Amino acid sequence: MKQLKDFYIKLSLESVDCLRRILDKKRVCPVLKELDELVGLITNFMVGDETVKCKLTELGLSDLIHKLWSTLFQSVARLHPAITKKQKPWDCVELIWLEFLQTLSLYPEGQSNIAKINDVFEIVLALTFSTKTMNKITALLVLRNLAFYQPNRARLLTSGEFLNLLGNKLETGTVEEKSTIVLIMWSLAANNQKAKIMFKAAHLDMKLQQVLKHYQLSSDLISGEEIERMEYVLSVIRDEDKIL
Repeated sequence: MKQLKDFYIKLSLESVDCLRRILDKKRVCPVLKELDELVGLITNFMVGDETVKCKLTELGLSDLIHKLWSTLFQSVARLHPAITKKQKPWDCVELIWLEFLQTLSLYPEGQSNIAKINDVFEIVLALTFSTKTMNKITALLVLRNLAFYQPNRARLLTSGEFLNLLGNKLETGTVEEKSTIVLIMWSLAANNQKAKIMFKAAHLDMKLQQVLKHYQLSSDLISGEEIERMEYVLSVIRDEDKIL
């Protein structure tokens, strides 16, 4: 716990100007890596051990983790590509941060906070176009998790940037990216007439149909299960599933 508190203090003391200097970026990156490893170690100790969980609760682990969340959220603007200029020292920082958000977005509290905090949401959108494959895939997985939280529907569907992202990935994304986009669209369109209307207005159904046709002709690129999922999601968006 003492080491975790030390990391919190170190991260809290970092200034924007300090982080923008290359030498300091190299210093902060190891701190985030060590923090990631420490949290992983603590998690391993807690798995299946109620005694450890109770002891860490008494020591204030929950409160400290929440403080770390606030610190990371306040620092999010520093990760914008316009600031980092896509310099190498930031690659690992981005990935660690995105992996944290991916885990956090598995839970309702995280799903709600990430979508509500505009800076965080915008950075996640921006990083879906990262030049690093793992970074952009992880950013997409964060959006997938946000889409599965029903109260986030309005936030996502009223974002022009988000809708443009869906269309862009359907047109130019990798197989993995397109599969994730299909899951996002499925989650948002299920029992949601507004989402269906907006998807069709943005011609996302047509773009999905083109993707589907391509994979049907090149079935070796994707599994039959994935093709069936695309067919079903397309039918949901076009309300064809109600005809069955």
